[in-house]
Amino acid sequence: MLTNNSNFWLDKACFLRSGLTGISLFLSLFSFSQSRHGVQFKNLPAYRLYHNSQRVDQLIDSASTQTFIHLHAYIIDHQFNFTDITPQLKEGTEVYTYKIESNDNPARLYFKYKGGWPLRDSLFLYDIAGNTLEIFHRGNLFSENFVSEPYQGDIIIQLVSYSRVKAQLSLTSIALEKQPPASQKKSLDFGDSEFCEVNINCSEGNDYQDVKRAVARILIRVGNFAGWCSGTLVNNTAYDYRSYFLTAEHCGIIGSNFVSASDLQQWTFYFNYESPDCANPPSEGNLASQRMTGASLIANSDDNGGDFGSDFLLLELNNDVPDSFNPYYAGWNRSGEDTPEEGVAIHHPQGDIKKISTYNFPAANGSFGNTPNTHWLVQWSATANGHGVTEQGSSGSAVLDENNLIRGVLTGGQPTCSDPVGFDFFGKFSYSWAQNGNADNRRLKPWLDPLNEGSLAITGANKGDPKPVDTTGFSLKATYITSGTLSVNGIGNSTDRIRVQLFELSGKLVYDEITVALPGISEEINVSFLRNGMYVFRLLRNNRVTNTEKIVILNR
Repeated sequence: MLTNNSNFWLDKACFLRSGLTGISLFLSLFSFSQSRHGVQFKNLPAYRLYHNSQRVDQLIDSASTQTFIHLHAYIIDHQFNFTDITPQLKEGTEVYTYKIESNDNPARLYFKYKGGWPLRDSLFLYDIAGNTLEIFHRGNLFSENFVSEPYQGDIIIQLVSYSRVKAQLSLTSIALEKQPPASQKKSLDFGDSEFCEVNINCSEGNDYQDVKRAVARILIRVGNFAGWCSGTLVNNTAYDYRSYFLTAEHCGIIGSNFVSASDLQQWTFYFNYESPDCANPPSEGNLASQRMTGASLIANSDDNGGDFGSDFLLLELNNDVPDSFNPYYAGWNRSGEDTPEEGVAIHHPQGDIKKISTYNFPAANGSFGNTPNTHWLVQWSATANGHGVTEQGSSGSAVLDENNLIRGVLTGGQPTCSDPVGFDFFGKFSYSWAQNGNADNRRLKPWLDPLNEGSLAITGANKGDPKPVDTTGFSLKATYITSGTLSVNGIGNSTDRIRVQLFELSGKLVYDEITVALPGISEEINVSFLRNGMYVFRLLRNNRVTNTEKIVILNR
């Protein structure tokens, strides 16, 4: 264990003697003049969270040396049931009020309800001046567990119940975030990524407006610590839109501790956390409003986060992603022979809004640990609006290929904004498919190919889209190529190993690529680098020549 809580929790008497050398929790009574609901308050319960801010920061910094996760908070478990206190009554409405007293560290509150959430009941968070911070109700709660945004100073909590069947609500945990710099006075996430990062809605993201909706920022919890990672909703061969979510195993590891089932119930997934355009917005506003909490473990690489495997973690969210989030389920390519030629990673560096990093050179084979060929090595390119790299918080994000398909999951790497040269290491999707172990909980295959079709690749899809069918009937869009791109329809079925070749009439091989067939999508081959002339196109399916055509390339 990283810490022993008994070293840090003090009773009231010890706190008074110690002069804030640790953290102390106890109930007291407080007076608050009046809520927004017109209820007068006197001698109501409060939870005094006294802590040494420097000590909290030290705990987080110490744990950060034992993980690749971007840690930023220390979590206190605190079970409090709102219905255990006497409500104030106002015109048939019951109002349950509680107060969290804190000082310099921003505090994020974890809640849980049971037995349903009545239609009109609401939970209000106020600051000490009575300003509304956040409101939770049935319309914006998508799971039994939910988490507030972080707030500095005292927080007043009110459960307003209009129904005799009131929400069985409890406060379960409080996360104390690192003390922000005096110049910031805000939580450590929004706006904290480095200067070179590129927002997803810059021109670099124009071709990724669908798949970006599969990417989410993750507020993780492992033991007593919280931090940021990234991940992706992923499609499966049944196209049944189960809420499978792919990230990195190391996002669940701190030292020798692996994320527990109860920890996963407090993981929170933020969708569409992004700038509406290319500029960084001046404030976070309501960008973090589309979030849901809770997941269960389906499978993981069991390799200590990439030391001898591909570093993957497959989760299933506790609830379906709401239609209002406009979710997209990313497709994938599990062919280890088909090298990603170019593409992007979409991620949340430092827990910041969604960014995009671009690579224009083929990925290389490599490994992060001691086992060969577990990872793709990707080198980022400068683009119109920056030179996007990855940072802590980007961990678990997917690298996408030229077809917008998942090819790997980020373990770590070398590039920074000040030194963008170097490689990032993405655990291969093809390795995660079935090579980390034989048991179902060590492989992606049983979960992402539940029909056992043997597909090498599937397309991404919007929730509810019908499953596409394999394109039949081979054809070339044109035999005279003037656009620099050769388009081929019907190259095969999704289970076929496809090879495309081009020969000069002399018999010299000038193009030779292994690829996959995507249902309903033509194969686009870049021929702009070839000199003008006549060529022979050859298509092989499963190592057998099936089609041969003459073409003319006229690059202008």
